[in-house]
Amino acid sequence: MTVESTLTSVSVVDVPYVTVKVCVPGTTTCTTVDHVLVDTGSTGLRILASALDSSVSSALTAVTSSSGAQLGECAQFVSGYMWGTVKKADLYIAGEEAASLPIQLVSDSSYSTVPSACQSKGTSMGTQSSLGANGIIGLSSTKQDCGSSCVSSTSSGYYYSCASSSSCTGTTVALTSQVLNPVAQFSSDNNGVVLVLPSVSSSGAATATGKLYFGIGTQSNNVLGSAVPYGTSSSGLFYVSFNGSSTMYGFIDSGSNGLFFNDSSLTTCTSGTASGWFCPTSTTALSATMTSVASSTISSASKTLSFSIANAQTLFSSGYAAYNNLGAPYGSTTYFDFGLPFFFGKSVFVAIEGSATPVGYGPYVAF
Repeated sequence: MTVESTLTSVSVVDVPYVTVKVCVPGTTTCTTVDHVLVDTGSTGLRILASALDSSVSSALTAVTSSSGAQLGECAQFVSGYMWGTVKKADLYIAGEEAASLPIQLVSDSSYSTVPSACQSKGTSMGTQSSLGANGIIGLSSTKQDCGSSCVSSTSSGYYYSCASSSSCTGTTVALTSQVLNPVAQFSSDNNGVVLVLPSVSSSGAATATGKLYFGIGTQSNNVLGSAVPYGTSSSGLFYVSFNGSSTMYGFIDSGSNGLFFNDSSLTTCTSGTASGWFCPTSTTALSATMTSVASSTISSASKTLSFSIANAQTLFSSGYAAYNNLGAPYGSTTYFDFGLPFFFGKSVFVAIEGSATPVGYGPYVAF
């Protein structure tokens, strides 16, 4: 797993990448896709159609709606949406395989008309330049990207039944047809993941190289050791106390390239590449307390998390790709997003909901 800024024509910071192999189910017709973003804040494999060989993208098996039409999806993120079709593919990564895995083929040219309801979700992230990657491998604690709410209702706006390339309407979708957590589909090492990244200095690092391990307590290289588990909600949330507020929720998200929270005492840059990021006059030390949510198998635990926020304009002047003190305001006052800076210098475990591990059933995070 690498944190770097070498993707053609795209300058990115604090983005972790891996390489995956995507194949037409049951065949050796495959494409190896590099610079796939590792995201513990979302679920499922999403690959830009442009990153696949045409022989692969055109031959992937369609996942259909209850009416037999092509299933489309509007995947929703804090920073925008990704529109594409749902296909089945064989995924290979680090000796693991998820066969006939429902994935999202993003910006599929055969279904290029984006439903207006999807466009209303924000900015399209369906290109390499807008995403800063060739795809996303979502490794959150959930098994499906939408879950039971999409089985019974169309209100989430995720899934669409596409009678034609330009006619897609909202639809319900079974759990098995949703875009799935690939790790949960492995035959082994399928109860969670471990992300390991080295420490970086306060001025950052040009690059950082770590490891992504599959499974928790299933191999000699993914044992919990002294890591403390913190029970989360099914969507990976825990309680956070920060700046006197005890009503916040937090989540650990490798797909976010900073620490995102609200603090009126921190100034924000208004111009240049650092626009929108925190730019305090001097590096500011802060702390927040996380507390696990109620869990039937994971004991309640709390921990004070210490972190720093540096001047983004100063950081970016180095041209580095990895920073442990980069932050920006969050769009909601009730959430704290512990993005990639949180991961440096740690082994972070994410256990999948309902999956057995040596310390109990997921969902939880541990470090």
